[in-house]
Amino acid sequence: MKPVVIGGVLAIVAAASIVQAQTRADLYDKKSNRTGGVIVDERSGRIDVYDRDANRVGYGQLDRSTGRVDLFKPDGTRAGSAILTPSGNLRERSR
Repeated sequence: MKPVVIGGVLAIVAAASIVQAQTRADLYDKKSNRTGGVIVDERSGRIDVYDRDANRVGYGQLDRSTGRVDLFKPDGTRAGSAILTPSGNLRERSR
């Protein structure tokens, strides 16, 4: 019975580490209406963007060393890129 308990605890710890590896941010407009959300996988830098109804409307990749964020539409076409500033804001990249 002990191997089952240890295996269960290891599964819970592994699941908790996976959850901690993701950061979720809800997005709001100026009138405090929820407009969507963003989930960032801390390990891989993958970004998933959702609308207010939880439909995935895009995805991207974050390069933590440069702060560059490349964004794509669900069909894979490029939507643009931005720079993540030290204050946590996104600044559109000049071309």
